[in-house]
Amino acid sequence: ITILGFQLLGGLALLALLVWRRWPVGATFDLVIPGMPLLQAVGRLGCLAQGCCGGRPSAGALAMNLPGIDGRWLPRHPTQLLAAAADLAILGTLLLVERRAARRGGLPFAGFLAVLFALLTLGKRLLLEPLREQSLPPLGPLTPAQAFCLLGRLVAGALLLLGLARARRALLQRRGLPPEIAD
Repeated sequence: ITILGFQLLGGLALLALLVWRRWPVGATFDLVIPGMPLLQAVGRLGCLAQGCCGGRPSAGALAMNLPGIDGRWLPRHPTQLLAAAADLAILGTLLLVERRAARRGGLPFAGFLAVLFALLTLGKRLLLEPLREQSLPPLGPLTPAQAFCLLGRLVAGALLLLGLARARRALLQRRGLPPEIAD
């Protein structure tokens, strides 16, 4: 939950600064966000070196001898490496989207990369969470991190739909078509 909290609170702090300084929020987030997956990947390698954020015990082919929360070394899911690989895939996806958007006249809306990053990162954590060793009690069938990820994906999905709808309306208005067609 630490990295998720950092991202949420860091994002809110940046948002407050941008609003206070009257700087463009979406465009600034789009500039900052592509570096985040690389930072996360390096951070997860640090977790592996430190021996934290490990996975549950496993007899699978990918299992590595790693320490658990209790300090015992057992074959475990290498969730740190899986997360780092997923973060690099997310980085590649963001760079690919950014490059294609540049060829086609720009992103659909300011903040698009930030919303896409949120959807991908929260989805990654949602999928990896069952492999991670848990230190907090569950919230019904979900871990606290999974509940946070589901809530975050709902918010990001709503922001994506809202941004795409606004972009479509603006495009139709530029073409001289009535905005009702966008609805």
